[in-house]
Amino acid sequence: MSRMPGEKFSETKDVGSAEVVVRGEDNGQAIVIHPAPNEFILVGYRCEVTLTDDMFQWPNVRKVRVERSRYVGRDWKNEGDPVSFYGINTEARSLEGPLMIPQAVRVYW
Repeated sequence: MSRMPGEKFSETKDVGSAEVVVRGEDNGQAIVIHPAPNEFILVGYRCEVTLTDDMFQWPNVRKVRVERSRYVGRDWKNEGDPVSFYGINTEARSLEGPLMIPQAVRVYW
């Protein structure tokens, strides 16, 4: 996403029913995959991803799961909690998660 080395960036896209914002700097990058209506896969480093969707408001938010994963054959293998802290803001209907080190994070409900 960064156009030039060291340059800060921010990009917003609609992905399915969600608004996705990626912010970062220092050559950070992200890929957001929406393989199913109830699933997002965030892959990246040196950036922060924000998903905004009605699913992140109360009481729907109780169904949301976030995990670090990797692809093994045809299946995603859960590797536990994301390396970085993530937060859900029910008033803003958003989930925010930094991807500072390279990782894949699965968000689903």
